[in-house]
Amino acid sequence: MLNNPKAAIDDYTKLIELDPKNSDAYFNRGTAYSMTGDNRMCDDWRKAASMGNSKAAASLQQNCGK
Repeated sequence: MLNNPKAAIDDYTKLIELDPKNSDAYFNRGTAYSMTGDNRMCDDWRKAASMGNSKAAASLQQNCGK
């Protein structure tokens, strides 16, 4: 993901389509979005946090003001 966040976004999007309850996929796609400067990171972290993902909750609070 570090070398190609846009490809990672595509991969995590496919994973989310296959498994929409995968909070790690939302968290990781949000992280990839953050690497590209895309504010959709907050939406993905919010979704993952709502599923109980503590890493996403921390990222959301630190980067999205919530």
